[in-house]
Amino acid sequence: MAGLKEAISLIDNKEYDKAKRILNKLISKKTPLTTRLIAMVLLANVLKVEGKYSKLSNLYDKILEYLPSYQIYMNAGANRFLMGDYKKAIKMYIKSAKLAKNDTDKITALIYGVIGYLLIDDIKNGKKLYSQAEKISKLKSKKILTAIIKDIFSKNKNVPPTHKDKILSLLSKL
Repeated sequence: MAGLKEAISLIDNKEYDKAKRILNKLISKKTPLTTRLIAMVLLANVLKVEGKYSKLSNLYDKILEYLPSYQIYMNAGANRFLMGDYKKAIKMYIKSAKLAKNDTDKITALIYGVIGYLLIDDIKNGKKLYSQAEKISKLKSKKILTAIIKDIFSKNKNVPPTHKDKILSLLSKL
């Protein structure tokens, strides 16, 4: 635990290189699984801050071997999305929706999947996912979906404006 506490302190002080060295040692050593998973999640947060998305994808894959959860799949999907790997992101969001413990989380994951399908011009599968979200939430209007997507975009500053415009224009095809 001492190594984790030190790494957290270093992360708080934005000393990422030192923190990464400690976390990588904890991950590679024969430490208890819980300690390794905590170290992996902390390392994932550092890699995310540093924008090292490729390394982050590999780390998420490792974490998911041990901890397949709604939140980890959502984070892994968001990372793949930022890398432009929309097909892999969609798969992550669909898995996340299956693991969601409540309707709000399930709808959120499905909507992100819809966005991914729209970005790769797969309207047919986008409609299928939208239909699933619609059944869960009883959405009666695409205006609600548009509002949800605009809210998602307002929170995610990494999505290029061209993606936003494309998705909003394709919503009418759902």
